Amino acid sequence: MDILIDSGSVVSLISKKVAHDLKLTITPLTNNQQLHLFSANGTKMVIEGTTDIRLYLGGLIIMQTVRVCSNIQDSILLGLDFFKSNSVILNYELGILSLNNDSVRIPLHSKTEHLNNVTVARNVCIPAFAEAIIGVKSPARFNNKTVLLEPLPIFQFRNTAVARSITACKDNNTVCRILNCKPFALTLRKGMRVAKIENINTIASIKKFDALLEPEINSQMEPRKSKSELDAFHKNYGFKVNPDLTETQRYQLLLLLYEHKEVFARDLSEIQECRAQPMQIDSHKPQKMFKRQFRLSEDDQKEVAKQIEEMKKFRIIEEADTPWYNSSVFVVKKGWFKALCG
Repeated sequence: MDILIDSGSVVSLISKKVAHDLKLTITPLTNNQQLHLFSANGTKMVIEGTTDIRLYLGGLIIMQTVRVCSNIQDSILLGLDFFKSNSVILNYELGILSLNNDSVRIPLHSKTEHLNNVTVARNVCIPAFAEAIIGVKSPARFNNKTVLLEPLPIFQFRNTAVARSITACKDNNTVCRILNCKPFALTLRKGMRVAKIENINTIASIKKFDALLEPEINSQMEPRKSKSELDAFHKNYGFKVNPDLTETQRYQLLLLLYEHKEVFARDLSEIQECRAQPMQIDSHKPQKMFKRQFRLSEDDQKEVAKQIEEMKKFRIIEEADTPWYNSSVFVVKKGWFKALCG
């Protein structure tokens, strides 16, 4: 959802339609809250009440009280009250909005920025998890110029990822490196926007890149972990390493795995507790729910109880205080699954 940043607006607004679509609770205005607002063309803004919205901006969660307006064109408009409460700074030169004393930065998008976009020159298909350098069309005013290509934030990593690059434009054409992030082939249609042209003066310096030679295993890796320690780690964890790797590549891979061994769990005791913020699920229904448990054999009942106790012991699961009383458990033996999958 697009959000309009308006430093000329005294308060923040949300469209009444959007508020209803999001099922937000609208609180009517009191006499002390009445405020006469007018748009840029002099039209009176019809305020229905106030509501609280949760904004996710650059990984930051912000609760904002906004007024509900029935004749606003944009979905959400953030005004001076949002600026003051979140220490907002607008940097028009860099095209960014910073929050909380520059702790979070968010790119700004102008309604005219599409004039600097480059588009796919012809239909092209990129295989799954592959990258390609494709031809793109550029605006005529950039012909015979060296430009900086930047990804479009609204599209980056949704289906594709665009590499930032410096390239030359000629006859309305240039090239762009694109990665297909999906596990299936992706077709880019002619005319599709893939990147934007930014001011190359934003680059402070350029340094020539020289590919490094393959490092010696003894000089680079032994000070951290010896070959014998990595071999013991390999045997203990049982990783299947490609036998076609060179000795240097093999130990580089083992060192990488060793440095991140905490993400590999060999049993339940090594699965670490999730420390992320608890997820809130809005069921939209206040009534309680209970599902009857499937009938289990005596052996299956013992196995289910055993595994639940083990997961509670290692803090993988915990008892929850919730109106959702029960979810049925279905037990499947590994051998059956293997037989079904071949």
